[in-house]
Amino acid sequence: MEEILLSDKIKDYKIDFAERDADFHMDRFHYHPYYEIYFLLSGNCSALIDHSIYHLVPGDFVLIPQSTMHRFVYDCNSTVKRYNLFFTMDFAASLFHSDTKDILEHLFHYPVLHLTSLLQDNATRLFDTLHQETTKQDTCSQAVIPAYISLILSLLVRNRDHIQLQDLDSAENAIQASARYISTHFQEPVSLHMVADYVHMSPTYYSKKFKQITGVGFKEYLTKTRLYEATELLTHTSLNVTEIAIRCGFNDGNYFGDAFRKEFGLSPLQYRKRRKNLL
Repeated sequence: MEEILLSDKIKDYKIDFAERDADFHMDRFHYHPYYEIYFLLSGNCSALIDHSIYHLVPGDFVLIPQSTMHRFVYDCNSTVKRYNLFFTMDFAASLFHSDTKDILEHLFHYPVLHLTSLLQDNATRLFDTLHQETTKQDTCSQAVIPAYISLILSLLVRNRDHIQLQDLDSAENAIQASARYISTHFQEPVSLHMVADYVHMSPTYYSKKFKQITGVGFKEYLTKTRLYEATELLTHTSLNVTEIAIRCGFNDGNYFGDAFRKEFGLSPLQYRKRRKNLL
């Protein structure tokens, strides 16, 4: 709930370490108004970022721009260890001082990096030390923490060409194509049968593969995509709620309001007020 309203929970940055058991299940797609760096230490999983599929192996860095819909799907046969580093644009600006936007656009242009073993070791030491500094803070930590985040970002920027190209099988390519189709046609009366036909699959097989690969059902994915666009329009335009519902593919304003409240715990108008107060 309130996935995109987390900016009041992260002032400048946050570092997090987690170990995901084989039976861990991430419930939902989410997005937030700050940047995220996901560093996979061990195990295997997949990332769905902005309607594209990426398979991850240990040593991969996933670079997620602010306000980008994403979700991780974990392999039921492996335990995953990972670091997450979150930071705001204002915090990054305090580190680089100039050309921050260009630096971040360059770094976050392609979602997955895979560094050499030596660079992975360097990055692991930096993340380990950063995590220790944030969990056991002393009088020096406030000076040390930004320095380590700056070193991590500089390491990734300097090795930005180590992109990890993806090799998807035919079913994954079809599901990715369908997700991208949804992202450009969600304003229309899109149906499962229509999209299944678009990728030359039977509706039953398509529905099964979509859930298997993305971790969510077709209808939920479509609704998520529409609600994400609604949050953008509520934040950045003065359109009324009915106009936004129609633009996002909701024919029923009441259904739009109910779906929005279920997702975010707020009505569309409450969300708009909350977001404008945060900007």
